[in-house]
Amino acid sequence: MSSPASLRGLLRTILRTHKRMLPAEMRSLGDKYVRKEFQDMKAVTDAQQLLKFQNAWHSYLRDLHTPNLDQKIGRDLDVEVLQSMSDDQKTKLVDMRSSSLPRDEDGKLLPNFTPSGGKS
Repeated sequence: MSSPASLRGLLRTILRTHKRMLPAEMRSLGDKYVRKEFQDMKAVTDAQQLLKFQNAWHSYLRDLHTPNLDQKIGRDLDVEVLQSMSDDQKTKLVDMRSSSLPRDEDGKLLPNFTPSGGKS
């Protein structure tokens, strides 16, 4: 079972990894998201859910440390994972993606932006 101390250690490891490996704008978004996810898990007592949570974050850390030839950070979300998400989780995912897209000074999306991070 995951202890509070092991989850705190995992959180610290993720935040340190963000500091070393992510660009500033990705780090800011990622740190907020990670802190919120770990905060939400404080009330969870189901050992199986806690283990699943911990394993998912360990997988995330492995992905951050895996070099990509195309300089992409992380990996695409598995279809099975997406299908297993609740409606609330899917909404949060869409909101997070939307908030991470580049915008001009007026808050409008920049034209010709592609999800891969390049210009079309």
